[in-house]
Amino acid sequence: MASKRPDSRQFQVESLETRTLLSAVPFGASAEDTAEFMIGDVAVSVVLMESDGTIDPNTENWTDSQIQQVKHNVREGLDWWSDMLERENSVHSLNFKIDNTFADNPVKTRYEPISRKSDDVSYWIEDFFSHVGINSRGSFSRRIRDFNHQQRLKHDTNWAFTIFVVNADNDRDGRFDTDGAFSLAYAYAGGRFMVITGDRPPASVAHETAHMFWGMDEYSDSSATFNDRRGYYNTQNTNAVNGHPNPSSRERSIMEEQSIGFSRHALSTSVKETIGWKDSDGDGIFDVLDVPLKISGTGHFNQTSNVAQFVGSASTSVLPNKNPSGSGNDMTINRVSRLEFRIDDGPWKIARFYDKYEVDFDVSIPVGPDAKSVELRAIDASSGVTSVALRTSIARPAVKTWRNDSFPTDVNGDSHLSPIDALQVINDLNVNGSRRLPTTGTGGPPYVDVNGDSYVSPTDALRVINALNQIGQAATPVESNELPNYSQIPPRAEGEPDPAKFDAERIDLTIDRDDHPKQLNHFADSNVSVLDSLFDHGEQRRQPHKKLVDVMAALEARMVDDLFDQNSSNAAF
Repeated sequence: MASKRPDSRQFQVESLETRTLLSAVPFGASAEDTAEFMIGDVAVSVVLMESDGTIDPNTENWTDSQIQQVKHNVREGLDWWSDMLERENSVHSLNFKIDNTFADNPVKTRYEPISRKSDDVSYWIEDFFSHVGINSRGSFSRRIRDFNHQQRLKHDTNWAFTIFVVNADNDRDGRFDTDGAFSLAYAYAGGRFMVITGDRPPASVAHETAHMFWGMDEYSDSSATFNDRRGYYNTQNTNAVNGHPNPSSRERSIMEEQSIGFSRHALSTSVKETIGWKDSDGDGIFDVLDVPLKISGTGHFNQTSNVAQFVGSASTSVLPNKNPSGSGNDMTINRVSRLEFRIDDGPWKIARFYDKYEVDFDVSIPVGPDAKSVELRAIDASSGVTSVALRTSIARPAVKTWRNDSFPTDVNGDSHLSPIDALQVINDLNVNGSRRLPTTGTGGPPYVDVNGDSYVSPTDALRVINALNQIGQAATPVESNELPNYSQIPPRAEGEPDPAKFDAERIDLTIDRDDHPKQLNHFADSNVSVLDSLFDHGEQRRQPHKKLVDVMAALEARMVDDLFDQNSSNAAF
């Protein structure tokens, strides 16, 4: 919540509930805070007053050409500030939205403003308030701010002020009465209004606009002095002529010499800082907006869905307002434009758009299988200011490795290929059947997924057997429950058949029936012999017969047909 100054300050502050937080009105600002720093969007209402002769004689009447000239001068004077901001090499923008409703249709007044002293604005401004329906209660400073706030809401801008233009075309000297404080132009600072005569140049508009954002005069005839302070940072008026300890060090500036300052785009450092243009760290972001956004919440990784979920809130932050004038509310125009995420320190990507001062979020982010961390941050699109990042680390259970990638047919992981490798696949199939392998666990051995398809099936056993045949690895026939000692197998003579024989349980072959003769013929052509119990039901140890059967003989005896019929629907390769 924005802070406010003690009750002794000039203006009362509205409660947070009455502020328009979802509009462009700055976060923390009340309806009275209509121009605190010159950054963002500004609504400018141009009002021409037209005397009707009711009280003062009517000596001035606006013409179309005069109206067009006033509009041109106002636009050029305001654009000067936008051009000046571009020279600051900042990330910010400054846009003036001019409302010429009351320029194209001048407002009737009972007075002739130019024939009076400048202080009599308190009389003829009442005719304007009556015209626009502003309550007659309260000071004209309070009521003009009410009008400016309405214009700010209407045009969806951050700030607003009014320019009153007085016709002086027929006046003897074109000036207000000399009994007043000002003769040609003057301003009520801090988002209220300026008054200029109709023939004032763009430089005059530019000069008075600085006052709208608390800029101070620097010329010698003004009341401003070197020791005066104003603006969001409580900036000292160090370029003022009056009271300056070293006048030769002063900068040329539009706040002293309007015409020269305007033509040369001259603006003193103290004026820049007073209106908010101060960049202490040189990052292109003015200090008033160079405040990290806030974010809080938790992150969680869902292992089942591979989604990182963040739940929490984000909001803009404010720099404390040190302005000794105005309301003293802490304000910012930064917003939570969007949330962004990144995976493993990669590029930031958009998670969700908001464009609000405060948001609650529940964001789910899909992540890849190799991701180690996910971060989430809030960012203001205009300034580029971000929050710190919420971070969640991704801890996945160890993935079981069912395949020996460096030696696929080495099922038992002993760095050798032998019939035991085929036997381990066959025994696994007899116990568990053909199936998709799980992705969690401690990993092999045995590495039963020989072909790497994430399934275990007879194809895996077949790959090991074929590999054995190709390298000429033979097995000794076994007539007992003990496994053969393969280290005792004599070397194979060239041309000698390769009778690989296995002590195995029944295997649930998942081979298509139409294809199994072709595959088993490959076995037979390799002179492979298997236990006849391979084609029988039940655990081998419970079978009375353990003789070796030639695969071709098994085919001819149709020992495997029933087996294929039973398992063809479970094919997984």
